[in-house]
Amino acid sequence: MTADLQPCGTHAAYQRHVRAKEKPCDACSAENAVYVKVRRDARQAALRLLAKRHPVEFASLLEVERRKAGL
Repeated sequence: MTADLQPCGTHAAYQRHVRAKEKPCDACSAENAVYVKVRRDARQAALRLLAKRHPVEFASLLEVERRKAGL
C-alpha cells in the first residue's frame, strides 16, 4: 500500500521535488524555509539548555571543536 502524496506547500512535497531533481515550486520552497528555521531554532534552544545544565562539559567540548576548526 502506498501513502498519499502530500500537496505542494509541505515539507514532504519539497523533498519530493528534490528527489526528482526538480526545482521546488514557490510554495514548497517557502515551507522548507520555515521548516529549516524551526529546526535550527529548536537545535539552538537545546544547545543553550545543554550549556546551562552542563556548563563545564559544554565549554570543554566547545573549546575542542574550536581548536579543530582552527579558531
